[in-house]
Amino acid sequence: MVLAATWASIGIFGSQRFYLALAAVLLAGLAIRFTRLRKLGPEGSPLVATEGDTLVFHSLNAGRPKRFPLAEIQQVRIYGQVGYRYFSVTAAGDMVTVIPTSFRREPEQAIINFLQTALPGKVQVEPVPRTFFDRVRGDYS
Repeated sequence: MVLAATWASIGIFGSQRFYLALAAVLLAGLAIRFTRLRKLGPEGSPLVATEGDTLVFHSLNAGRPKRFPLAEIQQVRIYGQVGYRYFSVTAAGDMVTVIPTSFRREPEQAIINFLQTALPGKVQVEPVPRTFFDRVRGDYS
């Protein structure tokens, strides 16, 4: 029993350095969250936005934000199941970037409306396949 108490006081959980490091990590996390809250508000960063003459996708699945100059965008193709869409952006030089997303229906429709307003005539929304076999065949008509 005494040996266990001695071991606990010597071990990592018994040292004050562990608790200081834990407090530092928690304070750093709170500081980052507070600065983001002050900068972006309670809603957080927008999923799709225009910053100057650049279109920015803040996809939850893609990691870092994807940036595309508005003048270089030739086409934005949106396809896939509702809630699990793919945004295929064709930029200058026929460079295609596919961004997978997983939004609910309401934000997804708001993003599509925003893109159609920001890029008139360049957004193509493909219909959702009706059945599983249509999806396997790639039949989106």
